[in-house]
Amino acid sequence: MNPEIAALLSDGVASARQYPHLARALNSCACRGEIRRLLPGVYGPPSSTDDDRERRLRLQAVAAYHAGVVVTRRSAAQLTWWPDIDLGPSITVANAAKMEPAPGYDIEQRYIPPGLVTVRSGIPVTVTALTVLDLMDEMGPDVVDEALRRRVVKVAQLKSALRLSPHRRGNRMRREILEDSRDEPWSPLERLAHRLLRDAGIKGWRSNLRVKIGSVVRFLDVGFPDLKLGLEFDGEEFHHTHQGFHGDRERDVLLAREGWLILRFTTQTMTQLVETVVEICALRRMESTR
Repeated sequence: MNPEIAALLSDGVASARQYPHLARALNSCACRGEIRRLLPGVYGPPSSTDDDRERRLRLQAVAAYHAGVVVTRRSAAQLTWWPDIDLGPSITVANAAKMEPAPGYDIEQRYIPPGLVTVRSGIPVTVTALTVLDLMDEMGPDVVDEALRRRVVKVAQLKSALRLSPHRRGNRMRREILEDSRDEPWSPLERLAHRLLRDAGIKGWRSNLRVKIGSVVRFLDVGFPDLKLGLEFDGEEFHHTHQGFHGDRERDVLLAREGWLILRFTTQTMTQLVETVVEICALRRMESTR
């Protein structure tokens, strides 16, 4: 193998666009099976069984391709804000121009406005807001809850990204999810609670209410600050660790010492939410006038 090519591939990939004097040699090496073509004009070492290494090489190939290719969906989420998301075997990418299929890539022909693209380690990726919108196709509102809980995006940013992506299939569904997300839920159970509270016409509450106790800051899933009433929603997917369970109870004690009443609801008790909140709010108001 050409020593220069060998040196380049020891660090990752080699691009014929970046090294035009090696274009013919790169193609010859690929034809002999000494290297492989990852994307048109971009070459890497032979494939291996190391999945992480393979993924890194494919991402490096996107950076080297330099022709409008943008990493999208789960692949973009893993690079930008959701490091532990479950990944498929392929890198998902989009390009306004038609591209020929390439092993290890799911390629979508689609224009992405420059304002919705960012760069991570030299790799063009969709911004968080567009990544969330894209993932709604497969994850529905759950991806919005996850992004809001991680505090990586605001609903206003999601709506802005949607306006910059008109005429896409599924936009009606996306608009409906964003409208249902206007109070910024952090979990499916919180989303249901917000919907029940709104439908019942209950006012005076705020989602993810920040409460400061001395030097300690705590967040309530839903809080009525004027009544010092907090609502917590414990879905099955949360509080499954010993530390998390006891941390929540410690927080409840701190809040109780400051005059807060904390009510906890689970999936099984959500049917009692509205009636309970109405009654407790009335009692708290009566107590405050005594």
